[in-house]
Amino acid sequence: MSSALDNRVSSLKVKPGHSVQMYQYFNHSGRSMTIIGDEPNLVARKFNDTMSSFKLNTGKARVCFYEDVDYAGASYCTDASAAQMPNGWNDRASSVRVQPGYSVRLYQHNGYGGSSISLTKNEPNLVGRGFNDAASSSRGAKSN
Repeated sequence: MSSALDNRVSSLKVKPGHSVQMYQYFNHSGRSMTIIGDEPNLVARKFNDTMSSFKLNTGKARVCFYEDVDYAGASYCTDASAAQMPNGWNDRASSVRVQPGYSVRLYQHNGYGGSSISLTKNEPNLVGRGFNDAASSSRGAKSN
């Protein structure tokens, strides 16, 4: 990252289908955060003027799960197809970002069983939905 931008980023524009993993320190270390879609206010995400390095993922990131409410803490992004949560992510998500034009259904158990909730937009706090640290599998789809 250019030294002119080191610790000076307050917002991001991210092309649809891409994600950016931001890191607090050089060489992709320290606290990190994943962004899908535009992020007009990194102050609200507690990452304002904090980024010193980043990785651009040009894959098909459609949904990002975060370990803490308000899209904070560690994150895991996926293309939103049907999937079991990867190792370390079972019953861990507390907030979810969903790319516009997509939806995702979260399931309590592996194999798409148990109770479920459907998200068609970002959800900053799964506690209020009664699904905090409860997702074990998910299925995403393009919305009509």
